[in-house]
Amino acid sequence: MLICNILNNVVGLNKPQKDFFIEIMLLFLSIQGRMNFLQFGRYISKSGKKTPGVDKFWSGVAGVAKFGLEIGGIAAIDIDNKTAFHLEAMQTPTYEDINKEGMTLLT
Repeated sequence: MLICNILNNVVGLNKPQKDFFIEIMLLFLSIQGRMNFLQFGRYISKSGKKTPGVDKFWSGVAGVAKFGLEIGGIAAIDIDNKTAFHLEAMQTPTYEDINKEGMTLLT
């Protein structure tokens, strides 16, 4: 398989990491239709209570705070070609973590 040959050339990956990546890629390719975060909700299970960074975050779609994970992302947008290039994603800290630092989400 081509992907196996490529992963064998990647320095620092052990066998379980390679096997996991191959499995994820095969599952990713088996998904029918459009692929965006709203559609992935059908295939990705919710975060558990022991997952790091899990808390209640505001859902604009639902209009209430929901239990789960949240990320903030930045992308460069090409309006002419109707595409975007992802630059960075950062997980939103939990309310508890913010309070430990004596900060708010805005500071």
